[in-house]
Amino acid sequence: KVEINKSNFSQIQASLSAMRKMAVGVAAGVGAITAALVGTTKQAMDFETAFAEVRTLINDMPESGISQLKQGLVDLSKQTGILTNESIPAMYQAISASVPADNVVAFLETASKNAIGGVTDLQTSVDGLTTVLNAYAMDTSEVTNVSDLMFETMKRGKTTIGELSRSLFNVVPYASSSGIAFRDISAALATITAQGTPTSVATT
Repeated sequence: KVEINKSNFSQIQASLSAMRKMAVGVAAGVGAITAALVGTTKQAMDFETAFAEVRTLINDMPESGISQLKQGLVDLSKQTGILTNESIPAMYQAISASVPADNVVAFLETASKNAIGGVTDLQTSVDGLTTVLNAYAMDTSEVTNVSDLMFETMKRGKTTIGELSRSLFNVVPYASSSGIAFRDISAALATITAQGTPTSVATT
């Protein structure tokens, strides 16, 4: 027969209490880790689901190239703060508008600066830039010059990057076919909008 005095009983109770606290702490830690893993897994699944649309445009690209595009989107998000759920549709839009897949990340970097500086969303920025590039049959490498001209138009006129992006289709195809440079169109739009004419009317 084992006798347990009050002192020993108190020690046992204290030990059991400590063990319970440790168990609760471990359970909470495991729960936090599990929650983090579920969140990460869901984000990865959402990324792959969204990127599946891009894949339909680049199904002939090797997996190494596709991996580079994915990494480029992640890096772009870190650099600009633009989430991949916005940049992935913008990538799809850019490739659909004839931006080469192997240059699309660099294109999106410029489009992101254009969007952030012009206080608009990335897809609107992509739309405006590709409208000009395609109308003038420019190489994608000209995107920085186009973006700079749009900024200059916004700075000197009473317009925004968003308004320009939504309205340039009214004028640039005709300007291009008439041999009028985009620089001249930009200057004209800055002058006309500065006088109070809305951008959509000015382009018309």
